[in-house]
Amino acid sequence: MKELPSEHDFIRKFSKIFHAKKKDLLCGIGDDAAVLQFGNKKLLMTTDSLQEHIHFEWKSTSAFLLGRKSLAVNLSDIAAMGGNPLWAVVAVAIPVHEKFSRIQNFFQGIQSIAKEFGVSIVGGDTDHSKKDWKITLTLLAEVKNPVYRSGAKVGDDIWVTGFLGIASANPSPRVKAGRILSQKKIPHAMIDISDGFLLDLEHLCEASGCGAQVLASALPVKKKPLALALSRGEDYELLFAASPQKRNEILNIFRNIKTKVTRVGEVVSKSKGISVLNSHGHKIQFSHKGYQHF
Repeated sequence: MKELPSEHDFIRKFSKIFHAKKKDLLCGIGDDAAVLQFGNKKLLMTTDSLQEHIHFEWKSTSAFLLGRKSLAVNLSDIAAMGGNPLWAVVAVAIPVHEKFSRIQNFFQGIQSIAKEFGVSIVGGDTDHSKKDWKITLTLLAEVKNPVYRSGAKVGDDIWVTGFLGIASANPSPRVKAGRILSQKKIPHAMIDISDGFLLDLEHLCEASGCGAQVLASALPVKKKPLALALSRGEDYELLFAASPQKRNEILNIFRNIKTKVTRVGEVVSKSKGISVLNSHGHKIQFSHKGYQHF
């Protein structure tokens, strides 16, 4: 049996089928969210699915935290493009013999994070499944200056928010940070770290047609082995490229919003590739870059 391509290859192979050539589509398949022109406003649209036994296990999460995570993954996409989240719809397939208390706690979790980020749940769909949970959320947001993956320039600094490799069961998307960076037009490119630092850095570099040089000693890693911290995924932090002239402004912004940010490397030419260097300047080899959906 022929194996499915990676998610990135899957998107590349089939995006042409769904490509809509319309003047109101500013950005389609291939970024963290679609960007749509709607009158004199720009909207962001993103969707994500969570499947039991693939994206979560009941033994390691509660229904309440799962509800929060279900919306958090969408919020992180919106953060990466500098948007202000507004509306969401929820579609969920639930096993026929599931306890009502778990279902109730799940929706309470969604509502708690929706309230925290000013999101209104405006509809969706419910269905039954034979065995496992399947959750899909779609989120719409407004944005003034969308930030894409494709604008990084040689010589840019590479920055990361928060810590890498902790993969919290209760992620807190960097919506405020992304929105401020976008409003001030600071990042040349930005992406959220959902599949792992190494893989998402690769995605940003591919979209921008560049390479990257990262110093291992600069990476904000807590306790985990470096290889695991950089490939684990589900950090939901922001990775962005910006001019060195913006260093002080970036540090001041994150100091004011009490959020950690770290300069970890620089953008280089595509011919130099992507590398993580040790203290001796030697390239560190990694056998695994991050979470693959297929």
